[in-house]
Amino acid sequence: MKLFERTGKMALGSRLRLLTSKVTEDAAKIYELYEVAFCQNGFQPSLCAF
Repeated sequence: MKLFERTGKMALGSRLRLLTSKVTEDAAKIYELYEVAFCQNGFQPSLCAF
């Protein structure tokens, strides 16, 4: 918890956004590898604009 006390909410939020971005990027690569439609905006693949 010392890290949170030193850096605050903004730094934690920033790190979480970076982590989310990296996970989304990796997921897109996996979906591409298996030739599955991937929609990054959170909608079902059938609702994505291709």
